[in-house]
Amino acid sequence: MEERYGTDIDDLWSAITDPPRLARWLGDIVRDGGSYHARYHASGWEGDVRIDVCEPPRRLRVVDAGDHVTEVTLTADGDQTMLVWEARGMPLHLLPAYGAGNQIHVEDLTAYLAGRDRCDAAARFRELEPAYKVCATRAPSICPLGPKIGRSLGRVKNASVTRRRLLAGVGSAVVAGLAGCGASTAETPPRQPASPTPSPRVTDEAALRRKIASLLVVGFRGETVNSNDWIVKAIRNGLGGVILFDKELATNGPRNISSPAQVTALVKSLRQASPGRLIVSIDQEGGQVARLNPSNGFPATKSEAEIGAENSPAATRAWAQQIASSLTSIGANLNYAPVVDLNLNPNNPAIGQLGRSFSANVDVVVTNATEEIQVHRASKVKTSLKHFPGFGTATGNTDFDVVDVSATWRPIELEPFQRLIASGNADSVLVAHLLIKQLDPNLPASLSPAVVTNLLRGQLGFKGPTVSDDMQAAAITRRYGRDESVALALKAGLDLLVFANQQVYDPNVVDETLDNVVNLVRTGQLTEAQIDQAVTRVDTLRPR
Repeated sequence: MEERYGTDIDDLWSAITDPPRLARWLGDIVRDGGSYHARYHASGWEGDVRIDVCEPPRRLRVVDAGDHVTEVTLTADGDQTMLVWEARGMPLHLLPAYGAGNQIHVEDLTAYLAGRDRCDAAARFRELEPAYKVCATRAPSICPLGPKIGRSLGRVKNASVTRRRLLAGVGSAVVAGLAGCGASTAETPPRQPASPTPSPRVTDEAALRRKIASLLVVGFRGETVNSNDWIVKAIRNGLGGVILFDKELATNGPRNISSPAQVTALVKSLRQASPGRLIVSIDQEGGQVARLNPSNGFPATKSEAEIGAENSPAATRAWAQQIASSLTSIGANLNYAPVVDLNLNPNNPAIGQLGRSFSANVDVVVTNATEEIQVHRASKVKTSLKHFPGFGTATGNTDFDVVDVSATWRPIELEPFQRLIASGNADSVLVAHLLIKQLDPNLPASLSPAVVTNLLRGQLGFKGPTVSDDMQAAAITRRYGRDESVALALKAGLDLLVFANQQVYDPNVVDETLDNVVNLVRTGQLTEAQIDQAVTRVDTLRPR
């Protein structure tokens, strides 16, 4: 991107490097050791960046945690200055978000220097994104990045964004790392360290246990419950939710669902035991993955693959309404669906062979998932996008072993999540137990701060609740054990932890997990503030 500014080179250099001035058009910048921590106005993105090259007042190159490079070059021309803004290392499939975001930031700089307000970022993003989508389909050498900068500025006074429309910040906003590079003499106060500090004294352990309990969803056995059952006692003590299954994994015998009347009565009993707003969750994707099905008196439903092949908005809405109606009829309020994995390996035993993906085409996946989510919302049922960051190329099932997709996973698998988050259609995101060494060489995605915090929250800008896949799955328990898996998951940034109680059945799982997490807080491995933040996010999933 290029733009000519009617100011001298020193003034423009100051505008893009002086933290107080950056705060006027870009965001808040705080020095953090050898790097900088940034939080951006337009997108809400937050993360760390470092300066790679600094040659005041002419050239800066900044690198973010994803190794995306932004280089800014200033060239004096009399009393004017030419700015050239280059982004490198950006995957083409992310170009619509990054490109539009870059342009918005440059336009906000133009507006600031002209004495105008920042633009309405959400509206401007909607205007710019289509052109960048076109660019992304062309060869980079013929894609003219950055339509003419400077138009449509200052039209809207209120530049706040309630939905996280911009993924922008990742590639574009790395310019924040320029802060302090030869520009400002004022010292920026140091940011508080990201890692928790020990807090050995828990002032109200009973209250803390209830908070932690509210972050757990647990499976149980039984088609009926009574006041002495462990699951009812756990619910009375603040358990956040339950997950229903039709069958026992080990025996294929009935578990929680035998008829519509029976399961409706069961859910009513569970909800009556809860002092708060109990999450009643289920996997009701359609097709082969449907806990409510003809064997227990519910209608058969098509699979996502069948719906994607038809690719008709009206048909998708009718299908989604059938699913949502079954859920509301029994009192369920959270559906672990839709699957937004791309069907890139039709022989995938966990996705492709079961017909669980709408398509290998991103547009088909996003369009049909959006319809399904909107129908669920209209029925007051929350949803969860899965399986982040993309399960479509796998050759195994994480229920039974670690699945390493490093050799087959492709960045395009992020795009359905990215687009649904950007459009405000993500109630929650379920993170898979997949090993993707490009993203984290050691930890599976569900236990990785690089994936959950840096990628999902940082780069994709997701601010809502994150959900675990089954915390008792062999993919993690064989290597880490339950307690360490829980610790890693919470440190990574997961909010809602799901214990299916299928691969192992443990009536003590709630109390033992509470003991574990309270100890993590006591020893400073987690802070109570982290628990509070997770509680706030998970509360958005609860029925109103």
